[in-house]
Order: sequence, then C-alpha cells, then structure tokens
Amino acid sequence: MVEQPASCLSDEEIAELAEGVLLVGQTPRIVTHLAECGPCRRLVSDAVTSATPRRRSEAPPKDVFRLPDVDPARYELGREIARGGMGRILQAWDVRHERQVAMKLVLREARGAAERFTREVRILSRLQHPSIVPLYEAGRFPDDEQFFAMRLVDGGSLEDAIARAGTPRERLALVPHLLAVADALAYAHGQHVVHRDLKPSNVLVGKFGETAGATWPRCR
Repeated sequence: MVEQPASCLSDEEIAELAEGVLLVGQTPRIVTHLAECGPCRRLVSDAVTSATPRRRSEAPPKDVFRLPDVDPARYELGREIARGGMGRILQAWDVRHERQVAMKLVLREARGAAERFTREVRILSRLQHPSIVPLYEAGRFPDDEQFFAMRLVDGGSLEDAIARAGTPRERLALVPHLLAVADALAYAHGQHVVHRDLKPSNVLVGKFGETAGATWPRCR
C-alpha cells in the first residue's frame, strides 16, 4: 500500500468534492495536489461513484452570498442585445451615473439559473483585466429578478469582424484581437477560472479597436 503524504486531502475535502459543495478551482492547493497525487485522485473518483442518490438529490446549502436589493428606478431598460440559455442581455440607462450599460438578467425558466448566476457574479467581480468586460453592479429587483450591469462595448463581435475580413491584410489586422483574448485567458486561468464556451461570437471588438470578452457564461 502506497503511503500518502501529510498534504493529502482530508476525508471532509474528499466528501465535499464528491458532493459538489467544494469545487476544485476554489482551492489552488487542491488543484496542485490532485495533479500530483494519484491515490487522492482515485479516492475522489471512488467517492463520486459511491455517492448515494439521496445525497445527490439533496438541495444545495443556502448560499450565504445574497445579491443586494436594488431600486428598479435606478435603471431604464432598453432593447435586448443578446440571449443565451441562462439569461438575456439588455441595453440599459444607469440613471445614477448617467451612462449606458449592458445588463444581464436571469431567465427564470432556466433550471438552476439563479444559483449559477450568483456564482457567475462572484467570479466576474474578481476578474480585473482590460480585455474582460468589467462588472459595475449586481443585485436583485423587488420581484426577486437577479441582474448585473457591466460596461456596454460599442462595436460588434469578432465573428462578424472575421466574416468581413476578405483579404490577407484585413485578416492579419485581427491578430492583435486574438493576442488580447489569449492574454485575458491566461490571466483568468491564473485566477483559477475557465471560460468553457469561448468562441468568436463571445468576443467583442469595440469601435476604438479594443478587445473585450463579452460574457463568461460557463465559468468555473
């Protein structure tokens, strides 16, 4: 039997990983240790396999992170810009700061959307990079609809820019945007965040030449 080092995962950590209460990316030590320790990887795998249906079906613990209540008069909602499986993005007017913003709202019919949305807010709030659209505010309206407001990038998607690039010179001009995306991903990975849905349509190219990751909808 192989003796495990003292730094191995505790029984509690293994149980929480198996139940999804603790995420691997939340603790850098766990990421590093699982990459190096085969016995611990097997213990976690066995714990996931043997998890009982009762434990898997239990409701997750109540998230202590509750989005603050926000007066709906703070924003004037405009047209819908985009829609995904979990939410929709509207153009809105921030009355207090007198500026246009992009606002993401949860689609209530999406199963588990509220919990995933809160998690996305927590992750986005710590990502500070020139090529990641910054989060301005997050909260919930009196009808319990959750939202977050972010910078509105005036431009189009990288997908559209690629489609318009008909010559080698025009395509080469898009290379700086790819480098900016790679730099943003390297930064996010350093924060233990993975996008999982990166594609040209999720990258915005602003009218001033800036590159911005439009959303991080499946970050983890």
